[in-house]
Amino acid sequence: MIKKKKGVDYGALGSSFMQIPSIKVETARALLNLGYKDIFEVQGRDSNILFEECIKLMPETQDWILDDLKIIVNFQCSNHQLLV
Repeated sequence: MIKKKKGVDYGALGSSFMQIPSIKVETARALLNLGYKDIFEVQGRDSNILFEECIKLMPETQDWILDDLKIIVNFQCSNHQLLV
């Protein structure tokens, strides 16, 4: 059986979430699916609540996405002036 090659998620790769070092494309895609388009939109959000929203929308969400969400929220709260 021939394996089908996965497509490249250019929408997630081009998102502002990918400006943050070590963030995976799957995390950027999850946030885009939740309706967040930019890093500043997660300011003041709880990463655990974002993770719960991801699980509701996509039950197959991996646990490691929570770690990425924590990085994004903390990055936003401490370094948002770097992205302006």
